[in-house]
Amino acid sequence: MRNAVAAGSLYPSDAGELKSAIMSLMNTAAVSQKEVGNAVAYVAPHSDYRYAGSVAAYTYKALSMNKDINRIDTFVIVGPNQKGIGTRIAISEDSWQTPLGDVENDKEFAEELIAMSVGMVPDEEGHRLEHSIEMQLPFLQHVVKRPKCCFISMLDQTEDASRAVAHDVDSVRKRLGKNIVMIAASDLDSNESDQVARGKDMPLIEKLMSFDTRGFYSELNNSMDSASGFGPMAAVQQYARMRKAKSGKLLKYATSADITGNKDSVVGYASVAFA
Repeated sequence: MRNAVAAGSLYPSDAGELKSAIMSLMNTAAVSQKEVGNAVAYVAPHSDYRYAGSVAAYTYKALSMNKDINRIDTFVIVGPNQKGIGTRIAISEDSWQTPLGDVENDKEFAEELIAMSVGMVPDEEGHRLEHSIEMQLPFLQHVVKRPKCCFISMLDQTEDASRAVAHDVDSVRKRLGKNIVMIAASDLDSNESDQVARGKDMPLIEKLMSFDTRGFYSELNNSMDSASGFGPMAAVQQYARMRKAKSGKLLKYATSADITGNKDSVVGYASVAFA
């Protein structure tokens, strides 16, 4: 069992308090079902719920409106490896714990990914201290009763790695005949002024939503946007394209300044659905 490492610091450790916080955040998210009903992939931030939770709520509000919500077999959650521990692309074979209960690992899907992939390997160390995937789980548990997941942590966030992750997930989806939704955990530009962060983030988001992977990486390098999970974002973008999604929908963008009022040093957050 992979124990929660962010409970009590980045989100409440008390189940009742956590449920109330998520319900409050979800109630404020305004999402049009017409735009997101056919979504096959999503992006959500992974920061402290006090600052990023209102944006993450848009992602999970959109997921709650998915026309296949009761027929999704597995949620493949891809996050960045920010600790630098473990292998280049680490797959967890454990189930994960949160204050809301345990989240079952789809071992069949994980084992098939490991068997057919060149770069993905079983590695719990790559997940043990990393919070980005964990931050998605209480929201997911709120929306989906007993979700089954596959957890992928990307230390290697290159364009080639993102293409490989997307390709392998889609190949295993087809082989097993499962309905798979991908979720990328990523924050955007950080430690710069609100104005600078927004100026870097918006062009990057545009490339993401238009399925321009090469342009996305070019924009990332040219602007030096410090998005933490750019590899996971590119992976779900490419997976969505393989699933014939027509476009990305920016559901919400904000920075930490929208909560704290401090515009001198911020973190950017985005909620995106690919439908």
